[in-house]
Amino acid sequence: MLTVMALTLVCAGVLWATQQVTGPRIEAQRAAALRSSLLNLAGAARLQALTADSDWPLKLCDQMTLVQAQSRGYGGTITLALGLVPGASGPVIENLQTVSHQETPGIGDFIAETGETRWLARFRGLTALDLVERTATVDAVSGATVTVNAVRQAVTERLVMLAEQPDLFNAAACPKSAR
Repeated sequence: MLTVMALTLVCAGVLWATQQVTGPRIEAQRAAALRSSLLNLAGAARLQALTADSDWPLKLCDQMTLVQAQSRGYGGTITLALGLVPGASGPVIENLQTVSHQETPGIGDFIAETGETRWLARFRGLTALDLVERTATVDAVSGATVTVNAVRQAVTERLVMLAEQPDLFNAAACPKSAR
């Protein structure tokens, strides 16, 4: 019995020490991934005014606002960052980027692709109304239905929630280098 208790204490100590050593690295990697996503969404000049403790939603110049959306995918939580601009029927998606996911490599990880031909680019120009009324078609991906539905759900729910917030956008002008 004493041996089991001693072994348990040693294992707990090793786990604690591992967490102490790796915790800061993990947080730094998360912060770097988020910063990279934000740079892809909005560009460096628009992000100059942000600080590490800026609160979401992030109101940028030229009326762009960055928000996060989350949903449960097949492999775990999918976190997205949306770049929104004002539109006649509510916020319009200007850009969409995956911040983090745990989807199956080779099947559901297409949501993290970059470039103009990536699947997430199909959301550009859509509003909550487009997604709720299904007037906009965002194609499914064979074998990744849960992932596709999770992304659609996260984006739709977030846009519907934000449609009721008239103070969502900032009217500040960007520096010339941001245009």
